[in-house]
Amino acid sequence: MPFDAMFLTAVAAELRPTLVGARVDKVQQPARDTVVLQLRGRDGGGRLLLSANGNRPRVHLTQAQLENPAQPPMFCMLLRKHLAGGRLAGIRQPTAERMLDLTFDCTDELGVPCRKHLILELVGRNSNLILTGPDGRILDCLRRVDFEMSELRQLLPGLAYTLPPKPARPDFLETSAASIVAAACEKDLPVAQALGKTVAGVGPVVVREAVCRALGETPALACDLTADEKAHLAAAIDALKDEHAHGGTPTAVRLPQADGVPKPVEFSFFVPQQYGSEAILTQYPSYSEMLEDYYATKDRAERLRQKSREL
Repeated sequence: MPFDAMFLTAVAAELRPTLVGARVDKVQQPARDTVVLQLRGRDGGGRLLLSANGNRPRVHLTQAQLENPAQPPMFCMLLRKHLAGGRLAGIRQPTAERMLDLTFDCTDELGVPCRKHLILELVGRNSNLILTGPDGRILDCLRRVDFEMSELRQLLPGLAYTLPPKPARPDFLETSAASIVAAACEKDLPVAQALGKTVAGVGPVVVREAVCRALGETPALACDLTADEKAHLAAAIDALKDEHAHGGTPTAVRLPQADGVPKPVEFSFFVPQQYGSEAILTQYPSYSEMLEDYYATKDRAERLRQKSREL
């Protein structure tokens, strides 16, 4: 699944106890769109991978020893200048946003204590990593965005950082299940699609799961649901919210393929029912372990398929 805001909330909650308070020991940029921060602290720290890859944006702890270029990229040098030795003071996620704001206690050029922010935006092909100074202005970013690229929001050194445009929909986590269902059932759309257009901060896999658990594979339109069906749907939404509130169950989904290599298709904070009995479900002790294994497996599967096509 893409990193929707709900899933990102679970990942951030897992990272905070280990990383907040740790100091930046090393900064590396093994790929054009990937930064790794080596953090050390009393609670262990770790190697935090921040990826703004357009196809695979993500954030998690990593054990992989990624190869680094002989000459560090300019953005990596900038991060080393501003963040090396700094202490991670907080990990904040704006409500219903697919982004994390990592706040660092640092010093400026004169040695005066200040706070700087490394902001990871996980928004598909527009994903980005942005460093801002204590005044909220952009020091630089992984992908600069000028007026020709976007009339709505520019990301350039010297400009004040602003949040991405926000959808005019309530947050899934902060809205009652009954209110979500009532609003969705006013729409002449399939149930999962109606739910997705009613609230923000949640991706298709979550709303599909709620529908699957409550209604099965019904082709019904939201506006045609009976009172009992609405009640079952609200209960399913509440159950998913409750599972999320208690940390969830990191789970990856793979589907069998004709070539015998299972295809990674999804990951979530719950054990999904929507993929049927043929799905291969793997549960993990942490989100970081799940994400690292999921993307490593995805890479291996793609390489094997590429080789089979070449033969």
